[in-house]
Amino acid sequence: VEEEFAPKHNDTWLLRVLDTWSFVINSLEMGVSYYMFGREGLFVTYSSLWICQTITLWFNVANHPPDAHPDKVCQATNYKGKPAVWYPAFWLLDMLYPLFGTIVSEKNHD
Repeated sequence: VEEEFAPKHNDTWLLRVLDTWSFVINSLEMGVSYYMFGREGLFVTYSSLWICQTITLWFNVANHPPDAHPDKVCQATNYKGKPAVWYPAFWLLDMLYPLFGTIVSEKNHD
């Protein structure tokens, strides 16, 4: 893991444990959802989990294009970069991208 950009306030013992075992929370959520609502509930829970995680990752990829700021270490931008290669998953993520709230920008970085 490259922790070059990790803020010091996020480097605590509790957050390390939570990060390491975060799959347990998701597993419990899916288990309870299946128990209470059956396969349909599990589908809704699973879909929301992977879509939220994937959109967050896509935001980080799209808003940190390589060599956007050659003079800075962090490459955060106020615009969405375009990937070098396109395939169907990129099209889906690009369509979902604007639906997930206000997009933060380089202003939120030091």
